[in-house]
Amino acid sequence: MTTLKANGRSLVELGWKWPEKKYALGSWLIPLCYAAIAYLLVWCTAWRIPEPRIHGQAGGADGIARVAGSFHDDVRATSGTFGLAKSLASSLGEEIGWRGFLVPQLFKSVGFTGTALISGVVWSAGTIRC
Repeated sequence: MTTLKANGRSLVELGWKWPEKKYALGSWLIPLCYAAIAYLLVWCTAWRIPEPRIHGQAGGADGIARVAGSFHDDVRATSGTFGLAKSLASSLGEEIGWRGFLVPQLFKSVGFTGTALISGVVWSAGTIRC
């Protein structure tokens, strides 16, 4: 968005618009359906994934074990909440920058094959860990 503003361009140029109702509804319902299948399978079969135990390693005293468990739950809740917000913000930025700006602009100048190759190289270079 800053790049558009700096170049005197409008956000409307990105071609954003609401999708047809059936596509918007499908984008919400399809993930809910396959997640529901997975959850129902787990709930109906009483299958449990073992959770790492920190309670017994806290020294054996009942009070210490409860504090360690409470701390563990607080850390999970906090990291889940803030982690979700961070992930949503970075995903939105990536979608706006990548699919909303880079790919359409590349397509205008180098066509489909060039866009696929260049964006693929940029994408793979961004995932390399040193």
